[in-house]
Amino acid sequence: MSKARDLANLIAAGNPLVDGAISVAEISDLTVSASDLNNVAGINSSVQSQLNAKASATDLSTAITGLGTASALDVGTGANQVVQLDGSGQLPALNASNLTGIDGVSAAALIKFGAL
Repeated sequence: MSKARDLANLIAAGNPLVDGAISVAEISDLTVSASDLNNVAGINSSVQSQLNAKASATDLSTAITGLGTASALDVGTGANQVVQLDGSGQLPALNASNLTGIDGVSAAALIKFGAL
């Protein structure tokens, strides 16, 4: 259509722009809702500039200081590793040769609890 035809159609439709404002209902082929548009109403400069102004990954990594030394350790069952539970919430198989302060179990205790 020509610009003149578009203008004639606009006038014939009662000129919805006469108040100087455009409502969401006056826009054809709009794929967002009024609520969606209201969510971005406060953006008054480049969105990328606003995102760039947020904390960087480096800022965040230096800000997280209260996790303690365990947060930096590897998991596993070897020396200097933190033991991690398996998918069932159970401890993995461990070497108990370094356990100390555990008393042995007497035959009387085993009989009493039905283990013998």
